[in-house]
Amino acid sequence: MAGRVELKKVIANTGWLVANDVIQIFFNLFVWVFIARHLGPDQRGIMIYAVSFTSIFVPISALGLGAILIRELVAKPDKKNELMGTVFLIQIVSYLLILPVMIGTVLLLRRGETLVIWSVIILAIGSLFSVSRIFKFWFQSQLQSKYIL
Repeated sequence: MAGRVELKKVIANTGWLVANDVIQIFFNLFVWVFIARHLGPDQRGIMIYAVSFTSIFVPISALGLGAILIRELVAKPDKKNELMGTVFLIQIVSYLLILPVMIGTVLLLRRGETLVIWSVIILAIGSLFSVSRIFKFWFQSQLQSKYIL
C-alpha cells in the first residue's frame, strides 16, 4: 500500500460512503420508530402510503443525473461550477414539473381524504431538498466523502 496514494483515497472514500449509509439507516430507523409510535397503528398506514407515493415520483425528477455528474466532474474538473449549476437547475425544473403531477394524482386517487392528501403534499414539497445531493456528488468525484457526513 505504500506509494499507492490513489488506492488509499479510494479505500478511505469507500469507507466513508459505507459509514454514511449506515448512519442514514439508523437515523431513518429512529425516525420511523418515532413516527410509528406517535401515529399509532390506525394512522401509520397513511404515512407509509405518503412515503411510498412520493417515492414513485421523486426519483423521476432526479433524471439519473448523479452518475453522469460524477463522471463529468472527474473528467472536467475545471467546469465544476457550470456542471453543478446545470444539473441543479435541471433537477429543480424537473421537480417543479413533477410536483403538480404528484399532487394532482393524489387528489384524484384519494379524493376527500384530507390527512392523506396533506401528508403527500408535505412530503412532496420536503423532497425538493433532495436536489442538494449534487454537493454529495461533487465530494464523491473528489474522493472526499468524509465531508458529506
